[in-house]
Amino acid sequence: MRLKLRLTRLLAASLLLVAAGRQVSSDSPEHRALWAYAWGNGFKTPDEVAGLVGRAKSANCNVVVVEVRKTGDAYYIPFRPNNDVRASDIAEGFDPLQEVINQAHAEGIQVYAWVVVYRVATSVPADPDHIYNRHSEWLCMANNGSTSFGEGYYVDPGVPGAAEWNFNVCMDLISRYDIDGLVFDIIRYPQQNSGYNPIALQRFRDRYGLAPSYVPQYTDSLFSAWRREQVTHFVRKVYASMLDVKPNVVLAAATFSDRNDAYNYRFQDWRTWMMSGILDANYPMTYTTSLTTFTNRVNDAVANSGGRHVYVLQGSYMNTIQDSMAQLLRARANGAQGEGIYRYCFTHKYDTNTDEDDESEFYSALVSQVYSGTAVVPVMTWKSSPTWGHVKGRVIDATQGKPVDAAWVTIDELGLGTYGDGTGFYAHLNVTPGTYTLTVSKAGYAPQSKRVTINAGSVTTIDFVLSGTAVGSIASAKQMSDGIGVALPPAVVTAGNNQLLGKFYVQDVMRTSGILVELPSDSDVLVHPGDVVRVFGPLGTSADGERRITSPVVLIESVGGQPPEPIEMCQKDLGGEAGGPNVPGVTNGLGVNNIGLLVRTSGRVVGVDQTNQYFYLDDGSGCSDGSEYEGIRVYYGGLAPGNTITAPSVGDHVRVTGISWIYRIGENRYRAIRMRDQNDLVLDSCPSLTAPPQTILPGWNVISVPRTPKDPAPSETFGSVNIDGCLWRWDAVTHSFNMYDPWMPEAFGNILRGEGYWLNAESACDLTFNAFSPGSTDFWIGLPRNGWQLVGCPFDDGKEWDTALITDGLEVLPIIVASKTRGWMDSVGWWWDNVTQSLKTVGFPEDFPESETLMPWHGCWLMTYRDRLALIVQD
Repeated sequence: MRLKLRLTRLLAASLLLVAAGRQVSSDSPEHRALWAYAWGNGFKTPDEVAGLVGRAKSANCNVVVVEVRKTGDAYYIPFRPNNDVRASDIAEGFDPLQEVINQAHAEGIQVYAWVVVYRVATSVPADPDHIYNRHSEWLCMANNGSTSFGEGYYVDPGVPGAAEWNFNVCMDLISRYDIDGLVFDIIRYPQQNSGYNPIALQRFRDRYGLAPSYVPQYTDSLFSAWRREQVTHFVRKVYASMLDVKPNVVLAAATFSDRNDAYNYRFQDWRTWMMSGILDANYPMTYTTSLTTFTNRVNDAVANSGGRHVYVLQGSYMNTIQDSMAQLLRARANGAQGEGIYRYCFTHKYDTNTDEDDESEFYSALVSQVYSGTAVVPVMTWKSSPTWGHVKGRVIDATQGKPVDAAWVTIDELGLGTYGDGTGFYAHLNVTPGTYTLTVSKAGYAPQSKRVTINAGSVTTIDFVLSGTAVGSIASAKQMSDGIGVALPPAVVTAGNNQLLGKFYVQDVMRTSGILVELPSDSDVLVHPGDVVRVFGPLGTSADGERRITSPVVLIESVGGQPPEPIEMCQKDLGGEAGGPNVPGVTNGLGVNNIGLLVRTSGRVVGVDQTNQYFYLDDGSGCSDGSEYEGIRVYYGGLAPGNTITAPSVGDHVRVTGISWIYRIGENRYRAIRMRDQNDLVLDSCPSLTAPPQTILPGWNVISVPRTPKDPAPSETFGSVNIDGCLWRWDAVTHSFNMYDPWMPEAFGNILRGEGYWLNAESACDLTFNAFSPGSTDFWIGLPRNGWQLVGCPFDDGKEWDTALITDGLEVLPIIVASKTRGWMDSVGWWWDNVTQSLKTVGFPEDFPESETLMPWHGCWLMTYRDRLALIVQD
């Protein structure tokens, strides 16, 4: 009986082979994918990956599709702004996706990352950082208020926060992994009576001007269309962003093959996705045991593909082996560009071991009957030879610090229009190249238009700020009044909210200015130093006088960049004076306002306040807030959870890095630094430093110190050198000399790095003192008032004159531009040759100077023609 049954099956298979059509010859184009899900084994260890890749290779498959997100978890190593948690059933440090990529690509097999989009849990997760627990307010609800559906828990597609979270997941995979494709799964609502999340419902009411108490029926056609639009918005957003980052990656979706069910009950409009070209491939889930039903659904998918690819997803797990072979052959014969086998490790209905690939009979039939030769993956001509262009962007209300929901964006000349989504994102895809007018309109705002040039094969980004002002720099923004919304250009993060509680700092790429960004308590934004972001929000000023942007929209341009280097400076140059009526400075401060910039300074700890979490640091600049301590305050509190800083001890000599900051006592504002983490505090042994020979010769000398002295008192720095009545400091504010008098040393002040001094020596002298270790970052020298300035080289080695920069707090310019084009200063400086006892020049080659280098241990005279400048000597 068993033999007769087997012969009958073989005869039926033979007849199906003839009826179904062609055999594919070696290297013919056909997509052949093995789908490996994450609910069982398959790719969670290197050995499992080797088994998967080996099986795909031997079965003549050319793609493996691996489920890297099944329930809001990551079978890879997520990286911000992707906030998904790691899956709990993989070894710490192991990256399953990267292992699949490594092994599969070595065998010439493509890798598609399979992402379950809206279902985020099948039971309540234990991890507090899981999206379910962090944002239960995003959960999808049925019309009876339930959040639990047959397949588990979903986030609502109509909630902008959930959409942005899922978008970040997808873009993390696309941008950081060498995947060949990304496949959406459960890219739909759970059922027809779902979508009643309060946030989503309010957006629906706002969109159509409905009463606050209005609750639509789940069969309501307008509500159905709106829900359908939310899912389509997400697909479009990922596709447009993917084209901008990695245009050759394939975007596909596993869809309900019953188009009526998909469209009317799941609000999954895959036909529109295909026809409008926002999806490269459709995997219709044709899970059925009926060949007739299978055929009808394949035919429908092919007929509604819009010229894009159809890869029929065949349910081997529910069919006999021979029925699966028949279905795969039928998909090929009826016009699909390929097939997907769902699923690896469970290949037929009689398989009882779903966690191991031991189905040799299935794969033997697959090779002998369907995939007898190898095949190349079909070319997508719209990707390999693009003729269309694309435009995308965001529409933001910077005054309120929020995206503009459902803005209408048109390409006027073509009569094309599209609505933006709840995150403010819009995109026009597959547009004939040319130059057009892009217009945005939204009730309550004045329309805006911009010209855009669209080129074939590229994505142009055009953002709109419907309320507020797009500024060219942070410095420009800080000139504006409180309450005005600003859109900053891309800025680099200097202190992240991984370091500071609920806030971060950014500065211009050219280090012109910096500003505080304060986040709302429920924000998911997480940025680290070195990230590049764009910030949209209203300006404000803290009680201490610090300018800030509050409750903003933050768009992350890039992550993981090199953290910016601080600018080192003496404490007298910290803070600076007011930069305008809206830019408070230090009371009686001088020079360029640098509040908000990442800075570094050195000095001796003279006092510690453990209660209020600050200490006083003194470098001899003469700074004071009227307390018992000289120096500036360094704050080490207000840190993010898990981040702590141990304060130094009184008497320690330390180098401190942090944000230039101010604090207020009464009506006065004082200099401060806000540290970010323990790495910002470095103890220094202050080794001995000896000047080179001939630094001090008989007669006049103009000298400087290249490092911060451990003890900046002139008597300590110069030691045995006679300076009584022989040492002069130039005061750039009063334009006068101060002579050193040992009976009134406070009138002279201390020896500071970056300053120059006149010394009339009786004889040649050696100069040795203890100093902080050599600096390794650029150094800021304040030039507070126009006129003569006496500066010193702040490094042990000489620095080329033409590498120096000049800033006025609004711009940072090369010194050649500042001098020869802007006229801020003379292009030539003067240094004193103590051998010939004469002034000599330093400058650019075309000035024919005696030197083109700012020399260590030498002072240098500069002539400036405007107030509030700073010289930045680059290391």
